[in-house]
Amino acid sequence: MHHRDRLLKLDAAAHEALQIFQVDKHPSYMGIGRAKEGFSVFGILNKCVTPMGRRLLRAWFLRPIIDIDVINNRLNTISFFLCCEEVMSALRQTLKSVRDVPHMLKVLFSLLCSCTF
Repeated sequence: MHHRDRLLKLDAAAHEALQIFQVDKHPSYMGIGRAKEGFSVFGILNKCVTPMGRRLLRAWFLRPIIDIDVINNRLNTISFFLCCEEVMSALRQTLKSVRDVPHMLKVLFSLLCSCTF
């Protein structure tokens, strides 16, 4: 099965109707600052502590998988962490200190590209 055939195709209207995402303006005066996730399915289920985790979860919500084997593997992983609270807690604490590696590499690459030798 080709990778694209394993994904459910949803358009923006479907995401909106299902309330998958809800972007709220920043609550500060004049709306200055970043928008935040409002009351949505993503907002309720997002327990990620790293930017990479949030981006991956968002990608999964944008393009849901329909491959039953992949779904079962994900469910097994979730079950493991729900049964092992100490492991999950330790992992969350460790991941909180992990920086946004792809962003750091992007900045580094742009700095390297701007250098002339």
